[in-house]
Amino acid sequence: MGQIQKHILIAEDDRSTASALAHKFENGGFNVTVCYDGQAALDALAGEKYDVIVLDLLMPNKDGFSVLEEKASTQNKDTPAYVLTNLAGDDKASKARDLGAKDVFFKAEMQIKEVVQKICEDLH
Repeated sequence: MGQIQKHILIAEDDRSTASALAHKFENGGFNVTVCYDGQAALDALAGEKYDVIVLDLLMPNKDGFSVLEEKASTQNKDTPAYVLTNLAGDDKASKARDLGAKDVFFKAEMQIKEVVQKICEDLH
């Protein structure tokens, strides 16, 4: 019997970053859903259970902070969320963690493969 695929939600408005993340996670055996704005991410969270969430903070319609805050009232309230952002500053990272983010990665400091590797290590 095969291993059940983990389902990941990627909420990232930069399509090249979203595509790179999706490709790396799919190659790692994940089932991937991609949303390009915060409201679409919340709609996805309301409709389906995920094993992990990766989200940007600056997105159209609803930002990542709002997604983190509102995910608490969905079936995904206990799903680990990782933030991947260009927003520098300890205050932004601290706010994201206060809203439930498991970790915060800064795009300028880490490559996509490093982010994916770290998340995969946390899941195992």
